[in-house]
Amino acid sequence: MLILDALQYDDDVLYLDASIRFVVNPMYSIPPFQFMYSPNTDYMLEQYCKEDCYQLLGFTDEKYHKTSSIWAAIIAVHKCDKTISMLNEWLSWHKDERVSCDDPGTLPNAPGFVFHTMEQATLTMLYVKYDIPKWHYMVDMWDYTEPVSDAARKVFMDRNEVLRP
Repeated sequence: MLILDALQYDDDVLYLDASIRFVVNPMYSIPPFQFMYSPNTDYMLEQYCKEDCYQLLGFTDEKYHKTSSIWAAIIAVHKCDKTISMLNEWLSWHKDERVSCDDPGTLPNAPGFVFHTMEQATLTMLYVKYDIPKWHYMVDMWDYTEPVSDAARKVFMDRNEVLRP
C-alpha cells in the first residue's frame, strides 16, 4: 500500500516479483485495464487454495473453486477508489493467520490439492468477487532472473515447480 499511497489518482503501477523479468516490453502484452490486472494460469484455484480459506472468507460458491488461479508474480494496478478498497479488503483477510499461512488446514481439501498459495489464492478470490478480467500470460514474454543465492533458488524452484509452464 505504500507504493499505492505514493501514486496520484489514475496512475498505474506494474508489480513484479523479484525473480521475474520481462524479455519483451510488457506494455505491448498487457491489455488496457480499469482496476487491476494479473495473468491467469491453467490451474484451478481449488488445487492451490485450502478449504479452510474458502470457509473462513465465506467464498464457498462453486465459482470460487472452479476458477483459474491468477499468477500474483505480475500485478498491474490502476489507482482509484475501487482499487484502494479492494486491496485494503485483500490485506485485511491476511490478518488471520489461518488464511495467510501455507499449512494444509484442518478441513478436507479438494481432490488434487497441491498446496495453499496464500496471497495468490486470496487475490484470485478477489478477482472472482469483483469480476476482474484475467489476462492469459504468454510464456515467451517473461523469464526468471537468478535469485540471490543458490539456496534461495532451490527453495524458489522446489516450491514453484508445478506452477512453471
